[in-house]
Amino acid sequence: MLGRMPDARGFMAGVPASGGFVLSFNPDGSDIEIMANGFRNQYDIDFSPTGELFTDDADMEWEFGTPWYRPNRVNHVISGAKFPAKYQNALLISDWIYGVIAWVDRVVSKGQI
Repeated sequence: MLGRMPDARGFMAGVPASGGFVLSFNPDGSDIEIMANGFRNQYDIDFSPTGELFTDDADMEWEFGTPWYRPNRVNHVISGAKFPAKYQNALLISDWIYGVIAWVDRVVSKGQI
């Protein structure tokens, strides 16, 4: 694996990457459950009238105009979502430049080509 590649502008230099998450817990602090994680910088949540949870996730402003820029987005936060069976043993490849996830359902070794 490649070593750490810090932000070119020095943002949070020397600080391990943080990650946003949503917790559920009782008012007394007991029964803590991670509802969702993997956010970059969500700073607010809201419930819809039907009780569904939503959050936004902030962008990296100085990356605006670059191919890898990801704008602010609204996320529907759900608990217990499981990949369909056909994706569970597949290889999923993230392409952040185009914002897509490629699905490879079979990996062949060099001897099988």
